[in-house]
Amino acid sequence: MSAPASLAAYPASRIRRRSNRAEVEARREALMRIIVLQQPMMVRQVF
Repeated sequence: MSAPASLAAYPASRIRRRSNRAEVEARREALMRIIVLQQPMMVRQVF
């Protein structure tokens, strides 16, 4: 029994791209906004 085409697995990409400094900083700022708005919270709750 095979999966429908919409659920079929796709091949893994051989190309991995690391996040640049701006992308990391944008994520950090977004996480800090979440923490500030929903204090108090533990690290697990952020993710």
